[in-house]
Amino acid sequence: MKIIYRFILLCLFVIIGSRIQADEVILYSSFESGNWDIWMIHPDKSNARILINSPLDEKAPALSPDGAYIAYHDNRGSVRIAGLDGSSSDVLAQSPGLNSYPCWTPDGAGIVYCSRPSPTKEAAGIFYNKIQPVAAATPITLVEPMESNNFPALSPDGKRLVFSRFLAQEKPLKLPREPLIEELYILDITSGKISQITNLKKNSAHPRWAPDGAKIVFSSNAAGSYDLWLVDIGEKISEPRRLTEDPGFEGFPAWSPDGEKIVFISSRTGNMELWILDVSSGGWTQLTNSEKKRDSMEPCWGRLP
Repeated sequence: MKIIYRFILLCLFVIIGSRIQADEVILYSSFESGNWDIWMIHPDKSNARILINSPLDEKAPALSPDGAYIAYHDNRGSVRIAGLDGSSSDVLAQSPGLNSYPCWTPDGAGIVYCSRPSPTKEAAGIFYNKIQPVAAATPITLVEPMESNNFPALSPDGKRLVFSRFLAQEKPLKLPREPLIEELYILDITSGKISQITNLKKNSAHPRWAPDGAKIVFSSNAAGSYDLWLVDIGEKISEPRRLTEDPGFEGFPAWSPDGEKIVFISSRTGNMELWILDVSSGGWTQLTNSEKKRDSMEPCWGRLP
């Protein structure tokens, strides 16, 4: 009986584990077709396919918390929302200008994004727009466009917003340009207080909260090449530590739902491909391998309904 009981438990474990794996998906933008489209792939490398394909360039996908919708931006400066099958793509009511890098609120009721007033302005603000039950006509300003504020990401509880910031310059820029210094900041949504959390004096960007809200992963060239870095967010902010060390480019990280892995892009094969990092072991696994040697970018990891 004990052997049979153990066998049943093992079968249940395999079935449940397989379902969790099947429910998890990674969305990303890819140039595989000759322009930027939104793709989806499972973490086991199966069933890679295009979700959104149009004459426009579609980038920076973000899966809604319920797994039913995708937010992304196009090359016209619009943030759009589409069904998971790519249908019913609607422009989000938003601030005028070039809008990009949307992220969902944890309850799925709104979207946060960054916006530049025009192509000739580097200064970018961060805005919130309610979309459920009815889209708001006027977005709420979270971060004023006094500097260039980019790559917003909300904490799992929706109370804090992490983003990167650098001193904006007017175009045309004088070359050679001064080295770019981009640091990470956190906005307390309730109080409006903004706190700087990195001081690496280099280019640090692409921050994402861990599912437990206690860590933020990001990309930085603080050690020379662009690597993934991790900073602990608690009562005291830790010194950032490197997670990867490769002479290529590593960036645009996104956590797995259980917080044990990170998907990111790397140029170590010569073009930008998606890789998965096991946080505990430090081991890498290549996820995409373009036959046409065309780049993949900006992954996000979530679950289907």
